[in-house]
Amino acid sequence: MKKPNSVAIFIKPGCDNDFSYTKKAIDILSQYHIKTYLPSHWQADFQAEADHLVEFLPDETAMTQSADMMLVLGGDGTMIGYSVLAAELGKPTAGVNLGTLGFLTALERTEMDGLSALGTGDFTTEDRMLLDVEIEDEKGDIIHRQRILNDVIITSGMRSKIAEFSLFSQNGKILDYRSDGLIVATPTGSTAYSFSAGGPVIDPTAEIISVTPLCPHTLLRGSVLLAPTTEITVFGKTRDLSLTDIYITMDGKNSRLISKDAKIHIKKSEYIARIVKIGTNRFYDILETKLNKK
Repeated sequence: MKKPNSVAIFIKPGCDNDFSYTKKAIDILSQYHIKTYLPSHWQADFQAEADHLVEFLPDETAMTQSADMMLVLGGDGTMIGYSVLAAELGKPTAGVNLGTLGFLTALERTEMDGLSALGTGDFTTEDRMLLDVEIEDEKGDIIHRQRILNDVIITSGMRSKIAEFSLFSQNGKILDYRSDGLIVATPTGSTAYSFSAGGPVIDPTAEIISVTPLCPHTLLRGSVLLAPTTEITVFGKTRDLSLTDIYITMDGKNSRLISKDAKIHIKKSEYIARIVKIGTNRFYDILETKLNKK
């Protein structure tokens, strides 16, 4: 691959309090004449790196728009948000795992010297499917839009309260569920909450939409795998129609209460997340060594 001329660096809060990992990344990238962008409120902490092709920009928007590539120092959760932002700009995202699993990151914290691959062009990118989510209220107005990399989780908000969900495609009804919730996931999200709920592990480069029920009260307990062309609409309500306690959470954030008459529309996005890979494919190694750990 062609080396980037500039990289914007983002850190998960609390993961690099002394900036040691950030400064090492800057040092490695500067050896290959790659400019690094940092937020301006960090400037006082990087006086010694001022000659290392470092430029300070006012906010994340300016950083992402200016850089050729995003570099995330953190875990998968941090990677998700920046990967979606980068996808909307057509730019790749690389990561160093300072978290636990690191499915999305290219390197572990002990492998930071591997960032030299960005300077030599010795890296590849994987295309990852995204989903576009719209919430339509009872009046037919779209009240929220979000693009996601991992999953959409739709649940009953009342403890011990079963909800009823109806799943439709553009071709008609797919299934009804009585359960505590539904998880609609991309292949990237298959190893997150969906996996914990008994869903399948899907190769992250595949194009499949999985639907997995949470604690289903029906005989159909497994996941349903749908073609990427499927445009999903979900209706949810509690058994007591006077309650409006259906919640939706997208990529682990932006949880919101929706009414029983709301519709949730989910479809494959036109945008693609490009995730940087360095060295061998780590996905199955992580499955074997981390998720399978006894």
